Amino acid sequence: MPITPTELTVIRSRPSYVAALYLSRLGVVPLILFCRAASGGTPDRALLFGTWMTGMVMMAGGLLLLRHAGVPFLPGGLSRRGRDRDGDQAMVRAIYVDLLVLWWPRRARPATQD
Repeated sequence: MPITPTELTVIRSRPSYVAALYLSRLGVVPLILFCRAASGGTPDRALLFGTWMTGMVMMAGGLLLLRHAGVPFLPGGLSRRGRDRDGDQAMVRAIYVDLLVLWWPRRARPATQD
């Protein structure tokens, strides 16, 4: 059963979805610092481990917030509910658009929350 546009709108309007987007965006910064320190030949292993671990924790926090917002996950990734009949991945496309293109997701009309 695919995600309906109404369900997608409700998920995208939740505060935890917006927080997940911003946390994921911020999580890239420590990973860039890790790459820079690793390529510069930094002998300080604590710096390398700290930047890498900070980035990973921020990314994991973003995924947890997405789960809290109602994004359907399974152990293998997004569930089949995220796909529509044509094989299009509506939920994945919405997350990528909001993460990379839009800096603030569109606000939905008030809908019934679970």
